[in-house]
Amino acid sequence: MTGCVLLVTLCLVLSLCGCKNGLTPESIRAIGRGSIQVSSTPTGAVVWLDAVGTGETTDCSLDSVPVGDHQLTLKLAGKLDWGETVSVVAGQTVAVACPLLPREVGFCDTLGNARGVAVSGSFAYVANSAVDLRVIDVSSSQSPYEIGCCITPGNARGVAVSGSFAYVADNTRGLRVIDVGNPHGPYEAGYCDTPGYAAGVAVSGSIVCVADYAGGLRVIDVSSSPSPSEVGYCDTPGYASGVTMSGNFAYVADDAEGLRVIDVSNPQSPHEAGHCDTPGNARGVAASGNFAYVADGGLGLRVIDVSNPQNPYEAGYCDTPGTAYGVAVSGGFAYVADGEAGLRVIDVSNPQSPYEAGYCETPGTAHGVAVSGSFVYVADNLTGLRVIQVAR
Repeated sequence: MTGCVLLVTLCLVLSLCGCKNGLTPESIRAIGRGSIQVSSTPTGAVVWLDAVGTGETTDCSLDSVPVGDHQLTLKLAGKLDWGETVSVVAGQTVAVACPLLPREVGFCDTLGNARGVAVSGSFAYVANSAVDLRVIDVSSSQSPYEIGCCITPGNARGVAVSGSFAYVADNTRGLRVIDVGNPHGPYEAGYCDTPGYAAGVAVSGSIVCVADYAGGLRVIDVSSSPSPSEVGYCDTPGYASGVTMSGNFAYVADDAEGLRVIDVSNPQSPHEAGHCDTPGNARGVAASGNFAYVADGGLGLRVIDVSNPQNPYEAGYCDTPGTAYGVAVSGGFAYVADGEAGLRVIDVSNPQSPYEAGYCETPGTAHGVAVSGSFVYVADNLTGLRVIQVAR
């Protein structure tokens, strides 16, 4: 996913030279007119130059543009989404990049408090706090709909999916293992109590890691789905609120104690390999390559270099206007569930200088986020699941 990029090419209209009108390249250069080529615009977008629409297109050409300053804008669904002043100078080429234009294309009410979400194939799995796990068919992004649910005894806060099972962090009722092999009839296949409040969950193979708030990180063997069992744990100094796994490590968002890097290569003896303090309250975490991305509450997104797990450090950060609760990463972008500020899209292609590339407001409070292909799925608390398109 490369996002929306406007490539504005200013060139001489050399096609006018020759016999037509008797113009030569020299006379055209004196006139000082050029053309603007706009490409890679979102489907259904309307490109405007100085309030003159050019029509719906994914590629358009603005021919014979006079030199000087012009206002180039891009509209989706009839509203102004982005605008910038372009200075046309004869004989020069200018490239202008617009922000991403994420937009909501569908939603599904979950009749509860949507707090976490995971996506696998054509289905989104929503941890619906105080109610249950909801299974949403998202094969049509414009018309997602619920096809199944499984009541859990606690308050579902987080969910991870692997194969035919969904693993639910169920607050005071620990880990619930839900068989979703038949998405129309999901059912609880097993469970494992935890001593704290299960807030986040990640799965790798037959090992599930639970961020258990005051109970730290719990490591659970799910090789037998009817009888999952805790095989190890690692206390953390804060309140373990979110977790992700990559390779031999679990990365724990530990609230006021920042990011904790836990070595789980031996599930029976997990131990902290390193940590990195963050200035806010670490609520959620994602990992990709040599970096961990921390949703740091009121202090936005923190990018942590974990190439040396014993000495992780902050490589960069990007403030967000809301409260960063969750984060997902794909293709050079971090997608932040930013509470009352909706979805924020952060370009992390340069980890030292991440910046906001776009955003999409949501009607609720964005808590959880997952990404699949061109779509981002936001668990938006009281307003359910929101489906947001981030690319053509």
